[in-house]
Amino acid sequence: FAASSSGSSFVYDYYGSLPSCMLIRRDIFIRLAEKMYSLYPYPIQKLLMAASVEGIYVERIHESMPKPAMKDPYLLVPTASNGILRAKTEERKKILVITHELSWTGAPLVLAEACKEVLKPAGYEMLVVSPKAGPAASRFLEQGISVLTVPEILSTESRLLCELIHPYDMVIVNTIVPFAVIRLLNELKKPVLWWIHENELMYHGIAEHLPVQLKEHMHVYCVGPYALNVLKRYCNNYNAQSLIYGLKDQNPSRQFWYTTSKKSLRFATVGSLVSLKGQDVLIKAVSLLREDVREKCEFLFVGKVDEEAILATIKEAEKAYPGQVSYIGQVARDILDTIYPDVDVIICPSRYDCMPTYVAEGMMYGKPVICSENTGTAPIVQEMGAGLIYSDNDPCKLAEAITEFVEFSDETRQKYAQRARVCFEERFRLDGFRQKLLQIMDEIMAQEVFE
Repeated sequence: FAASSSGSSFVYDYYGSLPSCMLIRRDIFIRLAEKMYSLYPYPIQKLLMAASVEGIYVERIHESMPKPAMKDPYLLVPTASNGILRAKTEERKKILVITHELSWTGAPLVLAEACKEVLKPAGYEMLVVSPKAGPAASRFLEQGISVLTVPEILSTESRLLCELIHPYDMVIVNTIVPFAVIRLLNELKKPVLWWIHENELMYHGIAEHLPVQLKEHMHVYCVGPYALNVLKRYCNNYNAQSLIYGLKDQNPSRQFWYTTSKKSLRFATVGSLVSLKGQDVLIKAVSLLREDVREKCEFLFVGKVDEEAILATIKEAEKAYPGQVSYIGQVARDILDTIYPDVDVIICPSRYDCMPTYVAEGMMYGKPVICSENTGTAPIVQEMGAGLIYSDNDPCKLAEAITEFVEFSDETRQKYAQRARVCFEERFRLDGFRQKLLQIMDEIMAQEVFE
């Protein structure tokens, strides 16, 4: 380490994910060292983190340092001030977006919708970072939003994360899974929007790693009251608010409602095959139906396999009830748009689920809902009269709700369908979400943050 007589804090040469060496003023080095948890050794990434916490500006040079300069006891480096006030709001348009995966599941998809339909048209430039590649990446790429996958990016010792964060005006973190990122960002002077989608089970093993307190630059939003209440149980010091996602309307003509009697009703559930999503609860309910009721039903299961036991349960039901139970695997979002019109009722049998996306998508197409009470959507569905709610994750009660819907008249089912569409328009339409999200972005960006 060498002192510098210029105004710069420090400078280093940059060859990849980390600098190979660092030149730093001795007084600044001592000040940072005093704040570090361990005295020796001094990993460069820890110095970078400590510098960011202190609001010290870092200057990079991509060329090798001149040999004559390296012989001098003091290296003159380009001047940089020691606490640059961020630019005005209208100039701050670069966002680093961090998500735990890019699968065809709810949280990555609603994040993609927010970036693609709201932030990109508003002029924000974004880089999306994830430890895993996945099909949802196409949702960003088709709109010219860059995607970077780095396997270790969410780890506590990520060497690249501090470097990635530096040039961006703001960071959006999706879900609680990137808890190490949240711990880091809590110590950096960079505005953060943290969007939380998790149910209670997801906090097990993660809650203990989340910060006890969040600093003023950390802004927490949950996808509705259910997710908000769960967060409060584990992190009651957080000042969090509700931000329910919005979806682009794929059915603006409001078609696909019931018009005539049907010989059988088609029920569908969409989501990864895991016990959390309760597909086994639905299969049990199917087995409990009276035979005359079951003969009037078709049950469609859509989703990737995460638990083989759930798949085995569905396959057994396919054999037991041929033509009445079917599984088609995981499909892309645009394929779902061809499936929903042929569905009569959406069933959400989740044991825990904050705000399942496919329920809102189904209501977009005017599909009534049979929903577990243990979801964030249930109170909305109940309030809007868009379907039936069953309790206790009980297959018997789910079977009763299915039977009730089968025995409804066409007129009653039509009313439920109409109310489902109204529920989508009032609670999940993109326009309302856009307005709220952009207002949040303006408020966050308006903060004066030194870095």
